[in-house]
Amino acid sequence: MNNVLVREYRSDLGMAKTVRKSGKNIGMINPTIIERGVKVNAMKLRDIDKLLTTHYGNEWKTFDSLKFYTNLLGTTGNDEGEEAFVEADDNILSV
Repeated sequence: MNNVLVREYRSDLGMAKTVRKSGKNIGMINPTIIERGVKVNAMKLRDIDKLLTTHYGNEWKTFDSLKFYTNLLGTTGNDEGEEAFVEADDNILSV
């Protein structure tokens, strides 16, 4: 059951390399689950709101280009000093 074929890959070195350590098989892999997202201090979120209001005005929440921040600030309702867990967003465009 643990005999899974792992193909070798070629790198820019020009020689085939294996993905796993010698003497180990794929069944020995025990990965840890990593949560997507990051903990953000509620005071930082408040500062983001203030900066966006200062730069774009009180109507910044209506701008489509700032939708990420609208969603970010809308999902966190924590008091000052508490941390909020903000999930990663797959729809973020990289610049």
